[in-house]
Amino acid sequence: MPRPKNDISPLMADTIANAYSAGATVKDLGEQFGLTLPVVRRTLREKEIPVRPSTQVNEERNRAVIDLHNQGAPLSEIANKFGISKQRAHVIVNRGY
Repeated sequence: MPRPKNDISPLMADTIANAYSAGATVKDLGEQFGLTLPVVRRTLREKEIPVRPSTQVNEERNRAVIDLHNQGAPLSEIANKFGISKQRAHVIVNRGY
């Protein structure tokens, strides 16, 4: 039986918190885990992690993604680190932002 979208396991909550702390956005995490944005935000609040303004997050994360790529890290590793899809990492690297 599928789990309701607002029922987050402790392991998933930890994974979301770690990915967000590493630079993933609320939107990226929602897409990656198939969750609504309010559920992701609630999970972060429950973990006492303040939600960053989206513009700042994207710029910082994108710079970090590009830096790691320039250091030779594979896109799959970068995607996992930031909690984004491999395709999103590819777009960030190709657009240079």
